[in-house]
Amino acid sequence: MNNNGYKNHVARFDGKNVFVEFTEDGFDIDKIIVGFYRYDENQAKGDRIKEKILIYIKDTDWFQLCYEIEMRLTMKKRIEALKAGKNFENLSLEIQGGTMPVDLKKQKRERPDGKAEARLFTIIPSTLKKYDYGLRAESGPGERDENGLIVPKFVDNKPDTRIIVPVTHSQLVSATKKVNMKLQAYYTTQELKYQMNKARYQKNDPRNGYEG
Repeated sequence: MNNNGYKNHVARFDGKNVFVEFTEDGFDIDKIIVGFYRYDENQAKGDRIKEKILIYIKDTDWFQLCYEIEMRLTMKKRIEALKAGKNFENLSLEIQGGTMPVDLKKQKRERPDGKAEARLFTIIPSTLKKYDYGLRAESGPGERDENGLIVPKFVDNKPDTRIIVPVTHSQLVSATKKVNMKLQAYYTTQELKYQMNKARYQKNDPRNGYEG
């Protein structure tokens, strides 16, 4: 990764001194990495990124997220309900994850409080008229719950870092489709490699009557 984000990004959206990237760098671990960054353009090139949050989304969660995003009517209802101050079940789309203290130590990113790092990705209604949603990433202290998941334990419900990037519905749908195209190409390539290796193994297997 360079100072401007990941080299292999599929889609990128910018806000005021912030941007978000959807990347293909996690495909080999069955995840989609979404990187959020805050930068200072007045700083020297190579030292402009001031804050970053990397969200790792499991492919199964990603496909569910894509489905929810494409259900524009459902999203629209959520937005209208929230703006009207009404309660609406599942108003925002949320994915959470994190890193345990032992892994933070390996990465030389230990927290001063010794806690795990919790990361939260949420799609919320935008407060800006020209946009539909805000892509929000948050990170801060977390703890492992009874299910083994790292859940946020933000002090006074305030994360250490919060980055929000506004997007339109069409931009978000476009990003998900681009990622899915790349993901399908990756799966196809991996399947071809598997079939080729399988054929090579079978050809050299003495039980098949070949000497290789």
